Amino acid sequence: MLIQFEDMLFPVLEMRTNTGHNPQGERAGTQLLINQQLQKLGGESRYGLAVSLGSDNRNSVNPPYHFMVEAYAIIVVKDSGLDAEAEARQVQTNGLSILVGSLRDRVAELTARGPWGRFLINPTSLSEPMQISFI
Repeated sequence: MLIQFEDMLFPVLEMRTNTGHNPQGERAGTQLLINQQLQKLGGESRYGLAVSLGSDNRNSVNPPYHFMVEAYAIIVVKDSGLDAEAEARQVQTNGLSILVGSLRDRVAELTARGPWGRFLINPTSLSEPMQISFI
């Protein structure tokens, strides 16, 4: 089975400095919100995967930045030999990991010259995928 990224873009890149951040205070208090949506596009074995990653400003303690970033990819599967549900699960599992890694890099880039320094997102457990919606 071949999973191929046909296109990837970042429609939302929002980063704001938290002026109330105390650099001497809690350093690991940023909580994350991760959402995803998988859509089966026209034609067989073609999917759109959207992933958003942001700071949970309500539940974070002393976060240096408030942010929301989003990635969208068009993914094509070739020669899967799987039923539609199993194929979609493979796209979600592999695509989600790749997109979250890309968003992690974007957050580090966006904060590299910020007043509180580069913000790195630690590895996190990924939530259960949402149900597939068809467009």
